[in-house]
Amino acid sequence: MPEYFKGRKAVLLLGYKQDSQFDIDRWLIGLDMTETKVKVYELPTIQGMLPRMFSTFIDEGMRKGIPKELWGGVITIYSDGAELQEFTGNENPNNARVLLLNEEGKVIYFYDRGFAVPALNELRDMISG
Repeated sequence: MPEYFKGRKAVLLLGYKQDSQFDIDRWLIGLDMTETKVKVYELPTIQGMLPRMFSTFIDEGMRKGIPKELWGGVITIYSDGAELQEFTGNENPNNARVLLLNEEGKVIYFYDRGFAVPALNELRDMISG
């Protein structure tokens, strides 16, 4: 997946549970209110065979709460959820996993302790630096 984001910095907001949407929303509001110039992608992560079988239904349900102009910034992950959780950890699963990728697709910032203004400022420093 990092290949998809090569050529520009990107913020990935991973959520492993439906309740992590609250944390993701706070990050999105913080980035918007500070006029942070970076492409942001929400990556809801759903594991198991059954969700993959109903992926169209699940995707449509997720989009109901997201303005249509933002649909391109939401990528639902079905088949590699376990690998992502292993990579980022899944303690405190209600917290979003915030990753900043550099232009080469490498993770240069990671945060998973819930939205906090100091963390937002660190992320913004990494984006502009």
